[in-house]
Amino acid sequence: MKVGIVKCETYDDVLAKLRECLDSIGGLGTFVKKGMKVALKVNLVMGKKPEVAATTHPLFVSALCTLIDEIGAKSLIVESPGNLYKPEVLKGIYKITEMTKAVEGHNATLNFDVDSAEVENPDAVYLKKLAILKPLTEADLIINLPKMKTHCQMVYTGAVKNMFGSIPGLAKMEMHFRMPDYSHFADTLIDIFLASKPQLSIMDGIMGMDGDGPTSGRVRNFGFILASENAFALDYSAVKLMGIDPEKVRVLVNAEKRGLLDFKDSIEYPLLKIDDTTKIKDIKLPSSMNIHFAGGIIKNIAESLIKPKVFFTDRCKACGYCAKICPAKAITLVDKRPVADNKKCIRCFCCHELCPHAAVEIKKNFIMSILSPHKN
Repeated sequence: MKVGIVKCETYDDVLAKLRECLDSIGGLGTFVKKGMKVALKVNLVMGKKPEVAATTHPLFVSALCTLIDEIGAKSLIVESPGNLYKPEVLKGIYKITEMTKAVEGHNATLNFDVDSAEVENPDAVYLKKLAILKPLTEADLIINLPKMKTHCQMVYTGAVKNMFGSIPGLAKMEMHFRMPDYSHFADTLIDIFLASKPQLSIMDGIMGMDGDGPTSGRVRNFGFILASENAFALDYSAVKLMGIDPEKVRVLVNAEKRGLLDFKDSIEYPLLKIDDTTKIKDIKLPSSMNIHFAGGIIKNIAESLIKPKVFFTDRCKACGYCAKICPAKAITLVDKRPVADNKKCIRCFCCHELCPHAAVEIKKNFIMSILSPHKN
């Protein structure tokens, strides 16, 4: 299994570096053929400007569209953000994230089809049948375009988790509620990935995010592009490159248990290797890093003592969006201001991830700050 890794410090060099990275794993033509309809599954978690580094950069997408144009195929930008999945919502997010500019001058369009289609998923643990975005099921090829970021709930978000956006709109919130356990939700993410079946993953790691990602963390110039036909190999490599222990990333742990990462020690790196000279320094991990206990009464007492808590800052505009999207209904409005019931909170941190004003903060309590080896 090959993972191409190249240094790319700025988006000015992205076309040449993207071509080099893809050539190292056999070339884009290995996957894309003339006349194909290629769905580009970008990361547009919410309406954020490109410089915030929460979304796949429009210049990254534009460069890939150029390479697809050269082959004679057509690109379709597809995503279901963490919001209502409606054409008017998509239009606004495409504009803010500059996807409208990304497709200009290319044989590429933006998706506004908000229908879903049910697919069978025999290799799933939980989701043997599920509905995903219809445009993904109709494409000849799916290319997965994640962003290199840390994540408050899952520690890291990359190629596998990016396909969570295959689930339409607020249906994602229901999955958070159904699978509040960290490990169970990781298997849910893997199930969704297996159902959507992207054939190629290319990571925008030029500008990324650490700390309290995926939308409100610290912007970092990581300076890398990664590509592989195997998303699990790509994620394992990205985590190692970021200096994060793969054992802390439950998606990777569960993937290995399911036989989806049993080749990790034999991954080939035709370009850059991962060593002390290439590893990204001083990665800041999320303040919400969770500690998990086996079960029973001890688990309930221990987790009640150490679980991080949600706070609302003075940036809050009292829009009520956090209460609307909270899967556990743990947030209510009191005198038009949000109040979190931390006993009901399932620590999915959707409120933090999707707050349009970045007004939600997650804080360790005193015990967690002592126990956690990941201090910020």
